[in-house]
Amino acid sequence: MQLSQGVPYILTGVIRSSGNMRDGYFGIRDAAQKPVAEVKFGPLTNYRQLEVRYTPAYSGWHNIFAGFWAPGKDAWIQIDNIQLMAPCNDVILKPADE
Repeated sequence: MQLSQGVPYILTGVIRSSGNMRDGYFGIRDAAQKPVAEVKFGPLTNYRQLEVRYTPAYSGWHNIFAGFWAPGKDAWIQIDNIQLMAPCNDVILKPADE
């Protein structure tokens, strides 16, 4: 996706994994596939929401990723409800009492 320089983004996703998975990662990579913002996670046997915050230094293409280093035996992760949020600055909000 295209991200804009200087805009603060919040990436969230709900993830669970097998109990033997130790080195999971969720985050954002740049166009060259270099991780620019990520969170590491271990075994998540129940769904858990993870969050990554990122403000790009330049505008351009970025990728959302999730993965893990396999422990040498059967392991898995499940990912759901991925959201990328950014502020909406195109309206002026006024308190209700004005």
